[in-house]
Amino acid sequence: MSEQQPSQEALNRFAQLYQDNDISRCGACESQVWESLGVKRLSLNRWCILGTPPQSKLGFLKNCRMQWIFIDARVCIHERVEYRASRLGFWLRRLHALKADEAKLKASLDKDVAIVIKQKNILLWEEMLKSIDYPDMSVVSELRDGTDLVGCTPKTGLWPSKFQPASITLDELHDIAWKERSCLSQQFAGVCEGALIEQVWNKTMEEVDAGALVGPIHLEDIPTNYPLSRRFGIQQGMKLRCIDDFSRSSVNASVQTSESPKPHTIDAFAAMCVHLMSNLSETEQWVGRTFDLVGAYRQCAVRPSSAKYSRILVQKPETQELFAFRMRALPFGSVHAFLRISQSIWYILVKEFRILVSNYFDDYISLSPGSEAGAITSCIHLCFRMLGWAFAESGDKAPEFSTIFSALGVFIDVTSLHSGRVLLGNTESRRHELVETLKAIMESGRMTKQETLRLRGRLQFTSGFLFGRIAKSCLTAVSNHAYSSSTSAVSCDLMLSLSLHKRLLEAGKPRELRQSSADTWFIQTDACFDLDGESVVAGVGAVLFAPDGRPVKFFSHKLSDEMVRTLSPTNKKSAIFECEFFALFCAFWLWGDVIIDAVVVYTDNNGVRDALISCGTRNAVAKQILTATLVLESTKQITPWYARVPTDSNLSDGPSRFSCNKVISMGASRCDVSGEECWAQLRALNEKWGK
Repeated sequence: MSEQQPSQEALNRFAQLYQDNDISRCGACESQVWESLGVKRLSLNRWCILGTPPQSKLGFLKNCRMQWIFIDARVCIHERVEYRASRLGFWLRRLHALKADEAKLKASLDKDVAIVIKQKNILLWEEMLKSIDYPDMSVVSELRDGTDLVGCTPKTGLWPSKFQPASITLDELHDIAWKERSCLSQQFAGVCEGALIEQVWNKTMEEVDAGALVGPIHLEDIPTNYPLSRRFGIQQGMKLRCIDDFSRSSVNASVQTSESPKPHTIDAFAAMCVHLMSNLSETEQWVGRTFDLVGAYRQCAVRPSSAKYSRILVQKPETQELFAFRMRALPFGSVHAFLRISQSIWYILVKEFRILVSNYFDDYISLSPGSEAGAITSCIHLCFRMLGWAFAESGDKAPEFSTIFSALGVFIDVTSLHSGRVLLGNTESRRHELVETLKAIMESGRMTKQETLRLRGRLQFTSGFLFGRIAKSCLTAVSNHAYSSSTSAVSCDLMLSLSLHKRLLEAGKPRELRQSSADTWFIQTDACFDLDGESVVAGVGAVLFAPDGRPVKFFSHKLSDEMVRTLSPTNKKSAIFECEFFALFCAFWLWGDVIIDAVVVYTDNNGVRDALISCGTRNAVAKQILTATLVLESTKQITPWYARVPTDSNLSDGPSRFSCNKVISMGASRCDVSGEECWAQLRALNEKWGK
């Protein structure tokens, strides 16, 4: 590889582009962040002022902007490749220069830590991070000295603050370990049987040979107040995964955290795609792939002071006897520590080598122009090798760059990225597996906590914002059942959520990402419900505003007596809540094909707004309307931001009361709507999706 330096002119161009930091593309629902699909903050008119939305992904998008700069049409592929080659050449020279100091450092480390990180080039990594002003330099000591398994996790400044105190002290942990020592065998009853026991033992011994574990150790050789965490196996397709249950031993309960780690989910990758499409001027076809670290947790060490808490318990297949093993390397599930380390590698790839990539634990998802794919692969591979990280170089975990690829259980189609279109969807195998699981649960009507947590884990990847709020609300309902329900019986609300998510998975329609634009539409809805003697006068109305704030369409419809009885089957004094909700559904049904980009929906009823944001209501009629509205959101791929508008500022107040002169004078055209027809469509959606 050439180490020729790029021209000064090229470097000046990079520097000038790099200083351009105007990347804000934000927008939000009051319960979710929507900027990943490019919703922009925009004033509608003097009546409606949008509040400042959450901007939790802006840090990621800033790095997307930094990457995008490097793909600018003014920087040709030759200059990009030349730039990366020069940086790789520089760091290769530094790697050689630091070799002796690195050896001295390893010699000074604890013996067990040194065994685990023997391939890591700590000093080179530290220099790289310093050169790009990495905000969490203490991550170096995390890898160099090992990770604590108990006590307070370090505050990094990388993630949102979220304080979670330890529920037990270390003294209490030791006391629990002492009390449980006499009944350890009971923990394995019915957990792992037959061939799985042998597979778990064999895999454990492989880790001993690799230096990640020390053992086997007889239990009598371990102090009785040292916690022992059971290891058992679960079959995931053709793969066996060993689970080290540090929760059952209460080790995890002694950990105190002050931040909530945020890996780059598929939503973050979608944000990167949208941002790229919105700024791309090249017409070349793009490709993508994943890069996978092998045994990533086992490449990080346990801090010596936590050795007493790192022992796992494994059943020997021949005799069923229990043996202990001490972990030198991190147990799978040490999320805070590993994410902290993996994100620093991502930052180097982004900021030092200007590669379009996101990071989810040990997976790095990269995008590249087709002609640059080989150079990107070489750069990432060499970066991993210089830092000393083992990664997949062949097989299923090391695919070639392609226009269609899989990542995190999602298929990604970037065939038309250069023309402003990317498709993402759950893989066929994942959809089939989840549909069968949901069917079985719905048929039995019961779900134990263990089954619920297993389902929750599977839903994590299929319920991101990217796939709509049906999926997200199902995950919330499942989580509530796991942690708040006192029975295994599936509630009506949970059954509805499972049914909706099953239908969504069966439909299998991929999510279409488009380039971000200013085409944010606006809808205001309203309703009236007034008593007139013994009769009721009820109506619904809505106004559709174009992205420039002009009212362009509206409807005004008087509800028949039959529709009033349908919306108020118990003959309540007022059914304004149901009427307001129905008005919003009518607007979605009528204009859903127009508002294909982002839309801000205003209602002047707090109950309607709250039900839409939470995806839940106890009102039977409103539940039908909510279900149908969520279905329209998903099938028409609408990305709404729900908010409240005061009545005096609501232009649809007039049409809901059959007064349309004002909105007509502003240039809006009238749309015909039938309450009975809309209700029939609403019922049909409920029959198909909610049963």
